[in-house]
Amino acid sequence: MDATPARPRRRGLAARGYAAIVVGLRHIIPLAWIAVAVAATVALPGLGNAPAAPLDDLAAKGGSAAKAQTLATRTFGFPLATDTAVVQRDSRGLSQGAQRRQLDAALGVRDRRDPALEPLQAAIPLSNANVRTPSGERGTTAITYLLFRPDASLDDESAAAQHYAQRTLGGPRASVVGVTGAAPARQAQFHEIERALPLIEAASVVLIALIVAVAFRSIGAPLVALAAAGIAYAIAMRVLPWLGERANVTVPKEIEPVVVVLLLGLVTDYSIFFLSATRSRLRAGDERIPAARAAVAEVAPIVVTAGLIVAAGTAALVVGHLQFFRAFGPGLAATTLITLAVSVTLVPALVALFGPRLFGGRQLNEQAPPPPEGDEGEGGWARGKLPLRLTRPLTAVRRTGELAREHQTPRWRLVLSRVASSRPVALPIALIAIGLLVFAALNVRSTALGLSLVRALPAGDQVRRADDAASRGFAPGIVSPTEVDVLAPGVAGRGAQLARLQALVGRQPGVAAVAGAAEQPPPPAPQVMVSRDGGAARLAVVFDSDPLGAPAIDHLRTLRDRMPGLLRSAGLSGARVVYGGQTALADDTVSRVLADLARVAVVAVLVNLLLLALFMRALVAPLYLVASSILGLLATLGLSTLFFQGVLGQDDITYYVPFAAAVLLVALGSDYNVFVAGRIWDEARRMRLREAIAVAAPQAARAVTVAGLALAASFALLAIVPLRSFREFAFVMAVGVLVDTFVVRTLLVPALTSLLGERAWWPGRRVRRLSTREFLDLVGGRTGLPRSAAQRATDAALVTLSERITPRETNVLAAQLPRDLRGLVLSPPGGTERFGAQEFVRRVGEREGVDDDEAAAHARAVLRTLDEAVAGDLDYVRAQLSSDYAPLFDGH
Repeated sequence: MDATPARPRRRGLAARGYAAIVVGLRHIIPLAWIAVAVAATVALPGLGNAPAAPLDDLAAKGGSAAKAQTLATRTFGFPLATDTAVVQRDSRGLSQGAQRRQLDAALGVRDRRDPALEPLQAAIPLSNANVRTPSGERGTTAITYLLFRPDASLDDESAAAQHYAQRTLGGPRASVVGVTGAAPARQAQFHEIERALPLIEAASVVLIALIVAVAFRSIGAPLVALAAAGIAYAIAMRVLPWLGERANVTVPKEIEPVVVVLLLGLVTDYSIFFLSATRSRLRAGDERIPAARAAVAEVAPIVVTAGLIVAAGTAALVVGHLQFFRAFGPGLAATTLITLAVSVTLVPALVALFGPRLFGGRQLNEQAPPPPEGDEGEGGWARGKLPLRLTRPLTAVRRTGELAREHQTPRWRLVLSRVASSRPVALPIALIAIGLLVFAALNVRSTALGLSLVRALPAGDQVRRADDAASRGFAPGIVSPTEVDVLAPGVAGRGAQLARLQALVGRQPGVAAVAGAAEQPPPPAPQVMVSRDGGAARLAVVFDSDPLGAPAIDHLRTLRDRMPGLLRSAGLSGARVVYGGQTALADDTVSRVLADLARVAVVAVLVNLLLLALFMRALVAPLYLVASSILGLLATLGLSTLFFQGVLGQDDITYYVPFAAAVLLVALGSDYNVFVAGRIWDEARRMRLREAIAVAAPQAARAVTVAGLALAASFALLAIVPLRSFREFAFVMAVGVLVDTFVVRTLLVPALTSLLGERAWWPGRRVRRLSTREFLDLVGGRTGLPRSAAQRATDAALVTLSERITPRETNVLAAQLPRDLRGLVLSPPGGTERFGAQEFVRRVGEREGVDDDEAAAHARAVLRTLDEAVAGDLDYVRAQLSSDYAPLFDGH
């Protein structure tokens, strides 16, 4: 038996008009997009050619650490804080020549001997031959801290540092291990990204082709997704740097891999939605062009809303204070808008052009299984003396089979979905899902954030090896010591008190070593630990962990809290202390990120709520949909913390990973909300809510599962970049998408929708309720009666119907009728009576005061109007009536 075609669904005028335009221009749209891509490639710069974003973009500007650096420059001539250092090491001991070259090179910078070192402002040498170190080594390791002019770019700093290490110091002849620090680490990260990007692109293409090909069992379907992805990628990679130039913003190079996977993932998702809808229409018997129009009219509003939510959600990052986020967020938003524009034009055009050839005739000719013998019953009418209380479950079983054939869905899927949507089952499903998510989210309390750059690099990287060499010769934090400036009149002359303070600081938790005035390098090295006017002295505090990691940040906070007591103990009660250096900067950055989180979260959530409310025309549903997305996000972050800090033993997670992932996951969660809830909303306008969930949930689940797997796999490919931050981001995004796909959208959202019922549509309604005037006018139009006579006919038919059906069914009908008619259909005090159609007509005629023929015609008109008003609920009414009522329902 052929599948029964679905009841036609009347789309909005705008959706139908847009579908007609796109399908009508199907020959022009692909050529136009190709022309745009070629023009962008020729005329605009590529993202790979964009300049490196400055290191300051990753850190907080205007914080206490930045102010301390400015103060140190004014007081001492330069700060101790530096993001670049050159490391020399020989485990057998540095040669005298290597040590002399270190001092000579520093003097050469002071005397401006080499024009190639113009960006350098100063070079500060330090050797463990002159200071005691926690490692216990002497004369094995030397570090030269390089201080650059404020206007030097990251590329200029890198070139000057390499020249200093290889030419000025002598490279391997002087036992130079390499250049290290935050700035070289950032430059090394750029190189790793550039090397990994081609592999990410190739893997993404193969992955998308494989997933779509398997999902649709065809070769044509993935070609549509790949064609759209290729066009969108070619345009986005050129438009983003162009927009950055216009806005005077440096687009960070870290964005390119994220842009690739986000773009390909979204294009795949939206292509899957269009392809799934088109295949369904073709299977239902539509021709190529009508099928394409129907699919576009159905899916385009969902895709546009979803794309706008993702774009607006990522753009919310612009309200943060970090320059990195202010460029990262709009970059992702622009990528999403480009992807959206291509997806809602090119994909429908290609679908309309090729139609059935995208899927193959075999799967389009697949027929739904015939109904089991006897499944169709007697047209849905009551059989014999079956108790009326049993008609509801039996009708639900019959309707499940009909809906399975109508929507070409396996019956067992609809049965499971219908059982799950019943309130006794939906409640435990919701509670279990929420419980699991909350349990996972509890780990968020243990999340530690850091700004590790050097430690994020592969172990074999030259920057990482130089840092390791410095750590072995001194202590892990030696490359970026924390500057503690003590300010008080004449403090430079109070050597005993400063020595006591230095000793006290050295005994604090996490402090590996402290250098002060006593460790001042001998002449001709410049005086660096006290100011010329004697009003300031400083300590260089070396922590025993990565200076940009969470443990060092915690140690700095502890030191800051204890400092007033240490000053009193040292006899420096009146002194003021400021903190500078990379650890202090990392502390400011993490604090700023946490402060920004609330601001960005409020904006992102409000944007999501607004767009969902406009799309769904409801307020309650958007609230629990966004809340479920947030709960899924917290569970994801908790699982990420458990994995990285608990299983892998990391000290922290890169500070921007949870932040950026949070915005993306909430936006993408709303993206799937629109599709899943949109399908439920659509079906609920023509059938009962439980049936709508039973039909829509499996259909949406198939498309969302494929789309979710594609998106999760796309983000997982970011792990190809051999950087810790990218692997963290890949894990968080992949797990987040999977949690959202298989727990939030598949289980929690349908369960909550079932539990809330009609309240989910508040302040709107699931089905637009006819007014009393509209109801009576429809009856009058079918009978030729004036409104007063139509009122009498309606009253008579509804009161008689209330006597014939169970109170439960009368309550369902009453909830969807105008207020003035609601009381007529409620069950009378006498309870339900069983009588045939002839008696029904007689009672209607008696109440109305007309003969039986007129009463039958009037009753038929009222019941037909009632059928239009109650969204499929008359199927359950007919199930309580005998088959002789069929003429009153026009043969139904």
